[in-house]
Amino acid sequence: MKDLRFQQLYRRLNVEQKKAVDTIEGGYRTRYWIACKATETTPGQWRYVYAVFNLNSNRAAAGLVLPKFAGVQVSGATMHIPPAHPGEVYSTTPWAATSDESTFGWMCTETYAQNPNANALRWGIMYTMIINATTPPTPGPARLKLFAPPTFGNPDEPLELSVSLPVPAGLFCPADFDRDGSVDFFDYDGFVRCFTGEGCPPGVSADFNHDSAVDFFDYDEFVMAFETPC
Repeated sequence: MKDLRFQQLYRRLNVEQKKAVDTIEGGYRTRYWIACKATETTPGQWRYVYAVFNLNSNRAAAGLVLPKFAGVQVSGATMHIPPAHPGEVYSTTPWAATSDESTFGWMCTETYAQNPNANALRWGIMYTMIINATTPPTPGPARLKLFAPPTFGNPDEPLELSVSLPVPAGLFCPADFDRDGSVDFFDYDGFVRCFTGEGCPPGVSADFNHDSAVDFFDYDEFVMAFETPC
């Protein structure tokens, strides 16, 4: 039933991407759903909405961290969480917005060690985070931080989960495929390897024209960008 509610929200928001993020807790598979929608509100200004739903993870989530690429400016970070039930022991304080030179996101205001009843995203609950940025979306490596420590006897369980999400694009030359600040043979080689399924540099995909399909049009547009000086 709770998973159905997320599916209904997903359709109502008409989001651009929905991702299932799975992990193993104490031998059992658990799942988070993450949806994202990026909308150009005015020329040069984009609004990003991230909805994270904890389907059945007992360890809970403690934060969402996204990459901040070169030249990106973010502002107006807000967060929406559901009200608490009467007598609820868990905190409902919104997560704190964070931002530094390379990342931005939202984090739980206390760790598990500080307060096991802190404002983590617990199972059956959804948090929604909103931020404004100056660039359109591009795929980027996001991290969902987990709240509780690994389950007893399973020290190798992860402390965070990785997922590719739409994030504000950096101000790179389009043909700088490996994002190292220069356009050279390594970019061409990197795109070919990505296009043929051999692996892509972090934060990019072979969908060069962002039409949600990898095909000859992406290859053709990359070649034109590579031959055009920035």
